[in-house]
Amino acid sequence: MIPSNNFTMADIESRIENSNENWEHFVGTEWSILSEQSETISVALNINSDDLVEGFSWEAIGIRATINSTFSSEQLNLVISSDEQNSQALLKELLLHFLRNDINNPNEVVDILEMRRYLWGRLLGTLSENQAQGLFGELYFMNEWLSDPLHQTITHWGGPDGALNDFNWNNLNFHVEVKTSSLLSPPLQHEISSLHQLNPEEGHTLLLFSMSARIDEGGTQSLNTLIEEIRETLIEENQFSALTEFNEKLVDYGWNPNQADFRFIVNADLANLYLVTNNFPRITSEELGGIIDSRVNIGSYRITLSNVQHLLLSVESESSAHQLLQAALNQG
Repeated sequence: MIPSNNFTMADIESRIENSNENWEHFVGTEWSILSEQSETISVALNINSDDLVEGFSWEAIGIRATINSTFSSEQLNLVISSDEQNSQALLKELLLHFLRNDINNPNEVVDILEMRRYLWGRLLGTLSENQAQGLFGELYFMNEWLSDPLHQTITHWGGPDGALNDFNWNNLNFHVEVKTSSLLSPPLQHEISSLHQLNPEEGHTLLLFSMSARIDEGGTQSLNTLIEEIRETLIEENQFSALTEFNEKLVDYGWNPNQADFRFIVNADLANLYLVTNNFPRITSEELGGIIDSRVNIGSYRITLSNVQHLLLSVESESSAHQLLQAALNQG
């Protein structure tokens, strides 16, 4: 018998596969799961008649919770279900959280659902192609280039919060700005959002991560797949607080689990880190002082990464933030 706190996502997936419209029980818990041909996934918790108010119902982004007698007229159940594929991924995450933390109290389950309603209830917008491309680049850097544990890196991810730079290790005075280009051959071009974005404070180190990823229906990589890879890592490491923070930041970014996926053609050979110094192609407010009227807002501008080989950081992918900073300091 598997102890409840040792369940994995594979245990959930295997029960879904074996369900064949029959309830599959998680031994040692009060939870069961059902997969129907209608492509609905339901999970059920055994409860007592006085646990929750009769007629209780709850719903958010395609996930519904009700009370009914699922197995027999003598047994009441809190049933949580979804027939939308992306929402089902969130439902499975919830179930794994309940299983791993021995959550069998229906009131505790409802409290968690209510907390999630706040998060999921904000999913009203959709990502534009530019936003999807930016999000893909930031997650790609997080997942493919940094060797730090994901739950630590997520706390330094500032892109969804509207921070000046996408990743910020303030304790190290270290920052990384991520830029994703639709061009698949060099030199890559990037849009810089303001005069301040590539102008770090004195004593701070700034790197620019540049990559090539073009939205294309024939692409072999996708935004939702990358999101699921990160989620699965957090789940397997039992980092549920970081998973909640990650989901919240996705929401802040504008991602919607029910939005159509974005696929990308990625030229991984063009992914590089550059040290942003005085020789880097950029415009700063200091350089414009006395030239442009201070009442004029320059706004965004574009750069071309040509003749910048001397600023290329000599590091391999899967380096830690400390290693990147040290390489930058050595090079600078």
